[in-house]
Amino acid sequence: MSEKGFNNLFTKPYIKAEEVSQQLFREGKDGSRSSKRTDILNEETINIIKGMIGVKDLHNYEFKTEQSIVCSRGDKFKVDVAVFYKGSLRAVLLLKAVVKSYNKNRHNYTNTIEGEMARLFDVTDRKGVHAITIDWIPREVPTGDKFETTKIPNSINAENRWNMFLKERQCSASFCKIVFDYDIKSNIAKNVNGSEKLTSAIKSFLL
Repeated sequence: MSEKGFNNLFTKPYIKAEEVSQQLFREGKDGSRSSKRTDILNEETINIIKGMIGVKDLHNYEFKTEQSIVCSRGDKFKVDVAVFYKGSLRAVLLLKAVVKSYNKNRHNYTNTIEGEMARLFDVTDRKGVHAITIDWIPREVPTGDKFETTKIPNSINAENRWNMFLKERQCSASFCKIVFDYDIKSNIAKNVNGSEKLTSAIKSFLL
């Protein structure tokens, strides 16, 4: 696969979700909060993972969306995609597609990621589970009637801290960000960064 095709693969969930969102907007509906948009984001992300699994092994994997799992604080919480291998939870994916007004909420987003790691991994007997967060972030997004350049917080120290804590439990955390230039009118993404890290994160939990 060419570099362009490789990068297009990793922005496809965002592009497909925005197609749905824009169509709903044209129908007078709020596409940004639509469950249809979420379903497409989940489905296309699963397709990326399936493409990395050998045909002979695919039957061993099961993918569930909006899956409830045990939370460290009691009760359960939903994750966007849960990956099971031979019936056992193998990976959890938490997805976010940024559309507008990113900067004012950017640290809240990062805090949410950390909180979700605690809910997932403070379950002391949870072993062999890999968490991947995927944020699709255009380099510019609308905010009000203007555009802003997105300023992405550095979460590498938090990621490293979690992985030091999780290593002996054969677990890991990967905070992945797919960053790209995005043309809203044509719904096209270019100059994509972050594909390599996400590829590595997905390969880390495949058996």
